[in-house]
Amino acid sequence: MFSMRKKFAVALSILLGVAFMAMTPAGSPAASVDYWSPQESGPEEHLLAQPVIETCSPTAVHTGHTVDLHLRGSNTNFQNGVSRATVSGAGVTINSTRVSDSTHATSSITIASGAPSGARDVNVITGDEIPDPLVGGLTVYPAPSSSPFLNTRSPASGPVGTRVTLNGGNFGNARGSSEVTFNGVPVTTYIYWSDSEIICEVPFGATTGPIQVVTPWGTSGGLTFTVTDFVYYFAEGTCRPDFDTYICIQNPEDTEAEVKITYMKGDGTTEEQTLSVAPESRATVTAKDILGVGDDAAHDFSAKVESTNGVDIVCERPMYFNYAGFINGGSIVVGALAPSAQFYFAEGSCRPNFYPYICIQNPSDSEANVKITYMKGDGTTEWETLAVAPQSRSTVTVKDKLGEGDDVAHDFSARVESTNGVDIVCERPMYFNYGPGWTGGHDVMGAVAPFDRFYFAEGSCRPDFDPYICIQNPRNAQAEVKITYMKGDGTEQEQFLSVAEHSRKTVTVKEILGEGDGVAYDFSARVESTNGVDIVCERPMYFNYHGVWTGGHDVMGALAPSPDFYFAEGTCRPDFDSYICIQNPELAHAEVKITYMKGDGSTEEQTLAVAAHSRRTVTVKDILGEGDGVAYDFSARVESTNGVDIVCERPVYFNYQGWCTGGHDVMGF
Repeated sequence: MFSMRKKFAVALSILLGVAFMAMTPAGSPAASVDYWSPQESGPEEHLLAQPVIETCSPTAVHTGHTVDLHLRGSNTNFQNGVSRATVSGAGVTINSTRVSDSTHATSSITIASGAPSGARDVNVITGDEIPDPLVGGLTVYPAPSSSPFLNTRSPASGPVGTRVTLNGGNFGNARGSSEVTFNGVPVTTYIYWSDSEIICEVPFGATTGPIQVVTPWGTSGGLTFTVTDFVYYFAEGTCRPDFDTYICIQNPEDTEAEVKITYMKGDGTTEEQTLSVAPESRATVTAKDILGVGDDAAHDFSAKVESTNGVDIVCERPMYFNYAGFINGGSIVVGALAPSAQFYFAEGSCRPNFYPYICIQNPSDSEANVKITYMKGDGTTEWETLAVAPQSRSTVTVKDKLGEGDDVAHDFSARVESTNGVDIVCERPMYFNYGPGWTGGHDVMGAVAPFDRFYFAEGSCRPDFDPYICIQNPRNAQAEVKITYMKGDGTEQEQFLSVAEHSRKTVTVKEILGEGDGVAYDFSARVESTNGVDIVCERPMYFNYHGVWTGGHDVMGALAPSPDFYFAEGTCRPDFDSYICIQNPELAHAEVKITYMKGDGSTEEQTLAVAAHSRRTVTVKDILGEGDGVAYDFSARVESTNGVDIVCERPVYFNYQGWCTGGHDVMGF
């Protein structure tokens, strides 16, 4: 039976239809209206679309918390100053409701300490508009009966950005307004939160002191965490002919940074360099100025870049090349913050015209015994072992092990692990002549562990752009995967697939989203395992940029949105086009500020908004202009200023010195 609202909607649509027909001059075409035509549909389709609340975030909160509740409606007409959120049941106070557009609203709510637990309905009422509520959309949990406690933290030391796992209890099933602090500095990036485990990152500004969990029902005791100077590790680098390698160093602080670079060469020797980086600026090191040029292992290198005076820095390593005399392009990575026992790579191919390598750095004083497990597209695995000398690097040519063939058995993911307790650093560069003759190369730093979800800010299905999503499943069970595409026009699309155990799968995104030359074909993505089997994800993309610069780039996905991202590299010199891609995977629009820190020591700012569940692309030359000097080289800090976390990448397309075209991309630090 129709509700009274629906009965009224039927009557109103008929009345408006009659009135409209009476007002239309004879013989003239009728204007478009938003009502169903009685001649084209059955009686139930005459209805006006009923407004409903589709989803909210968070979906759970403990008593005692004050949180922002983000809501999304469909067919709604939210209005600032008119709309008000509601939560069913006792013990919930609505502090305020603000609207970003007709379908997105955010309400500050407080859950009283004595509020009854259980599922609550949520709604947003706008004058006479009363949508169908989201039934049971918010679950209220009782607060734990005693204060949180910490048992362990791992690791016990590391620089800003280090991923730290906390184990204990009484943290609460949902974070809400609870937080972790490092010597009093609140964490900004949370990767996981449960009642007994938290995974987070050491925040900028943190100093050595206690880690504590702070909740409305109490504060935990502290476990000491030692914040060390920034150190970045790069496994790959070369000063051979036709390879130009650089190290870009960003100093986002207001104090000069003292930096030391240690080059660990393929012949087992090392070399050091020191430099200063001005406050809120960037510096670029040309490796050949230090190591010279030569066609031997002594001119292959890994690097360790460290701040020696406690000033936070961010480091990337771009490289431009003419590989084997017929493949030119460029690649880039952000350095790893620490060596690890293992690294994972989702992408790799030994098909014809693809040349993959695995570069392994051993920065310790002991030899590392390494095992590489290849997980192939046909579900089979292969492995090989090697030793990497101390303070050195080794390069594995994957085709020497897997051979070459044009089938899924020659696509692979990889796990690279030290088997004798000596931690390593790993990258996987790959050179290619893709499809229609697009030559280039891309490179990623490996993921230190599988996880349940990965985020990508960049992706395009425009003509001359071919994006893929590569998914590795290193576990012993099949992974059920959901991909959510968040498009430039604000719409979404979902895809579901399975990835067999110890295998990999490649998604051709154009088969899902199609191809077209508009913002609806630009996308960000969230890739998540829905059955608890952790995965690893990369997003390679091949292109013919503006019809003249061919190449490809690749990134490892981010594990979580964050309020800020840093980029060490970027330039607005002629023949370089830099962009910043911003994904907003949340249910509220994000207010974003970009601070450009230029090579001449000056800064410039930009502000913009990114709609909920959408993406936006910044063309940096629109802000900084173009010029051939250090004032047009930049680093950047991208930050959300309204508490809505984001994901950021920075692709650059180029014609390097007239002999090398392509593009490279990194996920922000």
